[in-house]
Amino acid sequence: MADVSATYTGAETGTPWIDLNFRILGSSNNVFGSASADSCGVIPNALRDTGELYPRGTSRGNVCVSVPAEQLPGANWIVEASFSGDDEVFVSLE
Repeated sequence: MADVSATYTGAETGTPWIDLNFRILGSSNNVFGSASADSCGVIPNALRDTGELYPRGTSRGNVCVSVPAEQLPGANWIVEASFSGDDEVFVSLE
């Protein structure tokens, strides 16, 4: 689980939990977070519970991906825009 802060930088509106994808690239180069089996169940203070943002609006909440423990050393979060086709951003778990 990670505490995420998101700021909308577009011209209209955006919704972080819809507009962003969060996945984990495990240490064996397996990706987690795309299948329903990767769900964490109920997430406290979930980013999904935040609403629509207008320009420069910020929201904060938790995102979670279920990952086997042996895949965590050296793993990275993958963050990407859901619909724009922008490049992926990799963030180390360490």
